Amino acid sequence: MFDQGSGFNGIVRSIALVLDGSGDVYVGGPFSSYNEMVAHEIVRLNENGTPDPAFMTGTAFERIPLPGAFSGVATLALAPQDTRKLYVGGNLRRYNGTAVPSLVRLNPDGSLDQTFMTGSGVPALSDGTAVEVVVPAGDGTDDVYAGGRILSYDGQPVQFGLIRIHESGALDTTLVPAVPFVTMLVAPAQDGSGDIIVSGFQQPPEPGVRLLRLDRNGGLVQNFRPPSDLDDVVLVAVPVGDGSKDLYIGGAFTRYNGTNVNRFARIHANGSLASIAGGPPTP
Repeated sequence: MFDQGSGFNGIVRSIALVLDGSGDVYVGGPFSSYNEMVAHEIVRLNENGTPDPAFMTGTAFERIPLPGAFSGVATLALAPQDTRKLYVGGNLRRYNGTAVPSLVRLNPDGSLDQTFMTGSGVPALSDGTAVEVVVPAGDGTDDVYAGGRILSYDGQPVQFGLIRIHESGALDTTLVPAVPFVTMLVAPAQDGSGDIIVSGFQQPPEPGVRLLRLDRNGGLVQNFRPPSDLDDVVLVAVPVGDGSKDLYIGGAFTRYNGTNVNRFARIHANGSLASIAGGPPTP
């Protein structure tokens, strides 16, 4: 039986299954307790809902005392290797007393993985979340994507919003996204191409919401037609799994290519909307 008791005293932003057969799960977000026990923004729960004592985080993540700034864990992702290591992103400053950037990797026992050498990494922000999403590249490498309001990595300026990082922590400079925006979604295409689906919002002077397909170098995939009137961001995209290469997408949007879809839709691999209620697909 899974018993969470009184649960969390703050928002849960991300969940990552351990995938080692244990049934355990990592949970992250701007909370400070779980079932009346101290839990500083990250906890590993056993299959029955109790905290796993082998995951020892100490004081874990320290909040950033800045008015109006999101402080804390925003995203979790298991490393693509079979190591049970965990990527953690957000607006982060310290972990268990050690200064950290806004993207770290933890060992299965909760300690910082010192082999993930990011230098000054992604600086925390005073007006938003630095790292909104971390996702394994899904292309046969051990790389990971990090998206958000990223302006630099280890002191090096980058194309705003999206970076790719090697397993060592080194920046992959071959990725230069064609369109800079605050990246809220990164989803590997799952078709062996190495492409990714990305979504987010541009900032002034060119505001707008985007859903794009990028190749491994960050170029626009020409046979993907971005929606013309997406009214808000896509936050999740998963393969339909029926061999069609279609995707289910969900998020804050209510329209897609002139059709009311109310925050959930099925799209084809070329970006067009799948048929609705037996009607024809939209162009």
